Amino acid sequence: MEQGLYREEFEHDSCGIGAVVDLTNKPTHETISGALYMLSNMEHRGGRGSDPKTGDGAGISIQIPHQFLQEVTARTEIQLPAPGEFGLGMTFFPTNKQLYSKAKALLNQLIEELGFELIGYRKVPIDETIPGSSALEVMPIIEQVFVRHKQGLQGLDLERKLYVLRN
Repeated sequence: MEQGLYREEFEHDSCGIGAVVDLTNKPTHETISGALYMLSNMEHRGGRGSDPKTGDGAGISIQIPHQFLQEVTARTEIQLPAPGEFGLGMTFFPTNKQLYSKAKALLNQLIEELGFELIGYRKVPIDETIPGSSALEVMPIIEQVFVRHKQGLQGLDLERKLYVLRN
């Protein structure tokens, strides 16, 4: 049965893989709802633990929600550039203060060496009543890092440079 991008002849076992996309590239709540629905209905995503409150880390990838980020960074020192002119990374820093400082300094050095300008860091709010005890024991400090390229790279050129920074 051919429907959209799905083609039956390519059907085979895929543990925990799914995609919900809008081919018009228009961000909608419907797309996110569909992705969350699909994710919640996957019987097995490759990881199971003994703590029922702790998930396996599976999630969804979305475009940068620029309007939302503008709203939450308006209360900080972060001034976001226009959509497509900056990169956003999720960082997972160690909770040990010395290691945290060293890791952040190393990341800042790499940001500089690769021609990026650090816009700022934002601590990600966490509801510690959600994860199970096993996850809380090892939970890192989660921050978002915002960068822009000093030469004003955009589009695919910016994405390529961000890929190098990420690695």
